[in-house]
Amino acid sequence: MKLRGLAVVFAAAVLSAIPSAPAFAQQKPGNVTLVMEMTPKPGSEKQFEAGLKQLAAWYSSNNDSQGRAVFMQITGEKAGTYSVVRRWMHWADLDKPSGQYRAEFEKAMGDTVATYSLKVYEEAPELDHPANSERPAKYYEIDTFHVPLDKQDRFAATVGRLREAIEKTKSPMDVSWLRLTEGGEFGTWVLAIGHNSSADFGSPSPDEVLDKAFGAAETDAIASEISALIGGHFTQEVITFRPDLSYFPKK
Repeated sequence: MKLRGLAVVFAAAVLSAIPSAPAFAQQKPGNVTLVMEMTPKPGSEKQFEAGLKQLAAWYSSNNDSQGRAVFMQITGEKAGTYSVVRRWMHWADLDKPSGQYRAEFEKAMGDTVATYSLKVYEEAPELDHPANSERPAKYYEIDTFHVPLDKQDRFAATVGRLREAIEKTKSPMDVSWLRLTEGGEFGTWVLAIGHNSSADFGSPSPDEVLDKAFGAAETDAIASEISALIGGHFTQEVITFRPDLSYFPKK
């Protein structure tokens, strides 16, 4: 686990982003994801979104080489929360200066932000199955698990059976896993399942994919193992991609 001072990490969150495709060709993608969650002040939603659009336009006018994907939560207790996501960064990216962007952020967002929080995750590509050709997907089901520190390895090995099942059945399921390292309860794991439409939520569930790959008995054993490791508790939420508020560099 890497620990950083909150001020340093937040400064990086305001500046850092997903490297563009050309940048990927020049350096190996990192394994760090930053998620900055923000809620607009009541009555300031339109101005809040206008600020994010202003920032996107500023990135475009400056030919920024980094992208920012914005999502809005549409179910759960935090519905209405916006998340600015920057994936595949390196830890060294957190040391970059943030003065210019910080000034532009404050100018664009003004007094519209009620709360913000930053979470730093590490990618788990060995567990992923990025099958979605239209990334980001329109929707993501976000499943959050809390795993005791002494059970991390067992949890990773157990949930890894899902990727095995997806590959065995040639399922188109789009799966990403993240491990929280800063900004919340350590031992938090996030499973993001991409969907390109509402109808796609009716596609085979993880349990159904496991059942098809391994049979009902083994699927029940896997589910029971996961339940025991997390104490039987996890949350499910849905977020939607907001391309109108996001920025990606031209390829």
